[in-house]
Amino acid sequence: MKQRFTKEQIVKVLSEHQNGRQATEIVRELGISEQTFEGWKHKYGGMDVSDGKRLKQLEEENRRLKELVAELSLDNKILGYHLRICRTCCDTRDGSQYQSEIPHQWATRMQAELPL
Repeated sequence: MKQRFTKEQIVKVLSEHQNGRQATEIVRELGISEQTFEGWKHKYGGMDVSDGKRLKQLEEENRRLKELVAELSLDNKILGYHLRICRTCCDTRDGSQYQSEIPHQWATRMQAELPL
């Protein structure tokens, strides 16, 4: 679900409420429910606009770090699988078994990233 309001806008509206503007007036003007407004108060209450911007930056950094962890986990699985297969290949001295046992999604990633 796409948000209609940015965190900065929400914080600004909440600061207006703290300065004495009625919640019912804000809810009517923005076209939101009272539950939404209360949720905003619970989540963003006490923040100023700079805090909202910082929160947005931290959430973006967290998203990028999660992507890195996922990619490194996949790389780790690929290398572990590659190591097990190489041990099998060294025992049999036949490399034909190696290509047939690697899952397709891993093989294409390995071919794209490993220099020939």
